[in-house]
Amino acid sequence: MYPILEVTDSTVAYDPGIGDTCRWFNSYHFVNDSLFLVYEEEDTNRCKVIELHDSILIIKGLPWNEEKAVSFVRQKR
Repeated sequence: MYPILEVTDSTVAYDPGIGDTCRWFNSYHFVNDSLFLVYEEEDTNRCKVIELHDSILIIKGLPWNEEKAVSFVRQKR
C-alpha cells in the first residue's frame, strides 16, 4: 500500500499505508516551506515541504514517517 493524503477545503486525512491506521486533521495551512496539520489546537504536526509543483507534493515529518520524505501525486476525481 502507498501513503494517501486526502485533502478537502477544510480537512486532511492521512493514511500512511501500513494497515488500519488513519489520522484526520481538522485544518491545515502552509507557511513558507512548512505545512502545518492541526488535529487539535495543542496537537499540530509541522511538516517540511521538500517539493511542491504541478501535481507533486513531497513532505517530511508526517506521523508514522517523521524521518522519511513521503511523496504524493495529485489525482483528480
